[in-house]
Amino acid sequence: MRKMKDGFDESGAIDAFDHLKRDLALSLLKTSWNLLSNDEKREFGPMTLALQEFDSYVKNGRSFSTAHRALLATLGAVADFHRANLNGQIPEIHWIPACPQGPNLPPD
Repeated sequence: MRKMKDGFDESGAIDAFDHLKRDLALSLLKTSWNLLSNDEKREFGPMTLALQEFDSYVKNGRSFSTAHRALLATLGAVADFHRANLNGQIPEIHWIPACPQGPNLPPD
């Protein structure tokens, strides 16, 4: 909404929101992962891998869309897949750095 006062239309404001949301989510995931014990990493690693996999699909999507919600609804199945493949091992998590600036957005 703040971007709209700078001449952004609704779509541009949503793009700015999506960019900021991804940065915040990545920061929270990285911080949370680093605070986990090894047992917790074994437990939550499959879901973390699933979240990263889904993030790659939804980066170009629109938040709150029907397609986005449907994709997120299958997250549990993807986590189960990773859980079975990990077989109790701690996964290697590769954090993809966030873009320094959102798509087609001028700096603040």
